Amino acid sequence: MKGAYVRSAVCSLLSLFLLANALRCVTASSTAPAAANKATASNDLAAAIAVALDAADPEQKAVLVAGPGLSAAARAAAGSTGRSILDSDAVPQTAEATFPAGYLRIDWATLSGDEVRVRLWKGPIPKAKPGVVLMDCGTGLSFQLKRASDGAWTISSRGITVC
Repeated sequence: MKGAYVRSAVCSLLSLFLLANALRCVTASSTAPAAANKATASNDLAAAIAVALDAADPEQKAVLVAGPGLSAAARAAAGSTGRSILDSDAVPQTAEATFPAGYLRIDWATLSGDEVRVRLWKGPIPKAKPGVVLMDCGTGLSFQLKRASDGAWTISSRGITVC
């Protein structure tokens, strides 16, 4: 009887030890700094945006413009790619175009796990003349990127809209 009692006590102590370690691991992972997770997401988004920008403008000559609906996180990520970024109201208007050639607008960029979607728009977008219907709206570029097993972002699909 004494051996069964000792064996039961040892099993109970072992169970408590394992439970304590499990709780410590859960507590440590749940209290990891949220800033580190946000920084990782921001770095991931910036790296994926850089891949999309390089595909759309490999010579990096276009001026990057933040679309009016671009989130603050996507704007910060786009700005950290090494390109300067303008507000959409800072784009010069010309007599011929509402969005001139040489500009590349980022309308949105979203990160969801190992997938990023980016929407870019290239000029020129000509101004309509009074009384004339204009069907020209520039060139839209959509990119879906996935994280490869080595951590690099690669374009898994792309779309183009020309109107």
